[in-house]
Amino acid sequence: LLSVVLFCSLGAPHAFQLPPSCGFAHKVSLRSSVSSVPLRGSKREVPSMMSTWANPEWRWGYGVGLAHDQAAILRAKLRTPDSRSAWLDTMVSGSGEVGWEEVKLALALKWQRANRVMNGDAMTAYNQVMEQLRKAKYEGEENDKLFVKDMEARLRFFGDFSNGLVLDFRGKQAPDLIDSYDSRRRVIAAAVLECFEFVDAGL
Repeated sequence: LLSVVLFCSLGAPHAFQLPPSCGFAHKVSLRSSVSSVPLRGSKREVPSMMSTWANPEWRWGYGVGLAHDQAAILRAKLRTPDSRSAWLDTMVSGSGEVGWEEVKLALALKWQRANRVMNGDAMTAYNQVMEQLRKAKYEGEENDKLFVKDMEARLRFFGDFSNGLVLDFRGKQAPDLIDSYDSRRRVIAAAVLECFEFVDAGL
């Protein structure tokens, strides 16, 4: 169990306000060997999703539509800290068990939840990414690279904490995969998720 703690300089007393405009003690636990917890009475997985954000039936933000259905399945799959920790390790490993579209959905759900308890520069910055994702601006290979670039650039709001996460997640990858684009984007996504307390707070 590796605990990473980031202490921000104290500022206005806003819960979960992020640097540079506030402060809080941010603690996150990374579990490297936790068994995933199966769904109660079900072995459902999130189906493979292709170009979901460009699909007119996706309907992000609505109570009906593919996004709503997929979100319900993914939240059930990742309902406990142990299941989220195991999913994160599997996702970073690049084993193919966690598709990239599933990762994008997890990021969107995490940002959506974070908006309820978070404000400040970091949340504003990632909301910009979320809006572009919602508009399907990151679909396709080249635009996906822009998606990863935009996420990575905003990690600066978390300072050394995010740098430590990136190094830690890289260490979980096989040496022959670490230089690939898919491995890089998964490390960035994992770091972003944990900066928003994915394991501890959920989706």
